[in-house]
Amino acid sequence: MSETFPSIQVLTRAEMESNMAEPRLEALEPISGVTIIRPAELGMTDVEELQDRLGELDKGTPVQLLINLEEARFVELSAVVQLIQIRREILKHGGQVAVVRPTDMRVVHILSMSGALAVFEPFVSEAEALRSLQQQ
Repeated sequence: MSETFPSIQVLTRAEMESNMAEPRLEALEPISGVTIIRPAELGMTDVEELQDRLGELDKGTPVQLLINLEEARFVELSAVVQLIQIRREILKHGGQVAVVRPTDMRVVHILSMSGALAVFEPFVSEAEALRSLQQQ
């Protein structure tokens, strides 16, 4: 039985530039000291915006970040690589990062290819990830 993969969306250069021009990251949602993001799409513009917003947080408090990719339908490989670097910096400063596993198989494939699944060890639910961050 052969395995089928989801079709790959091919965008023109203009469509790619249009998609990357506007940040799609909604407001960061702090819950019990944990900053939560729930992106539907995640590109380099979004990760750069995340980095800027994390820089605005209280410098004296270690960052606790929960990235819920459960509803993500698109991620750029370069954005995932940058997220891994953000995670490294947060951990270096005593913070924590938790990720909720995406349900879209294309997103899972990108995370797998980048090695992010092994790095982040995603949780099945946001509640489980939040509990993990709050326990530590």
